[in-house]
Amino acid sequence: MTVVFETKTIVHDGFNLSFVDWGDPKSPTIVLMHGLQDCAACWDSFAPRMTPWYRVLALDHRGHGDSPRADAYPLSDYVNEAADFAVGLI
Repeated sequence: MTVVFETKTIVHDGFNLSFVDWGDPKSPTIVLMHGLQDCAACWDSFAPRMTPWYRVLALDHRGHGDSPRADAYPLSDYVNEAADFAVGLI
C-alpha cells in the first residue's frame, strides 16, 4: 500500500512551522503532536496505517524536526502554535 503524504509549512508568529499531511483531505482529520524531545517523523509508521479512514496531520513544533529554532521555548508558545495549527487546517 502506497500512502501519499506531503511535507508542508504553516506560518505562526513569524515561524514557518513544518508539518506532514497524510491521506485524503476529505476524510475526518486526526492531529498528532510529538513530545518535547521528538518531531513529526515519530509518527511515520503510525500515520500511514490510519489513512484508510483519516487524514493525519503531524506538526513539527518550533525547534523540532524541520521547523526553525527559536530564542526561547515557553510552554505557551507550544500551546498557541498547536491551537492555531489545528484551527487553521481542520
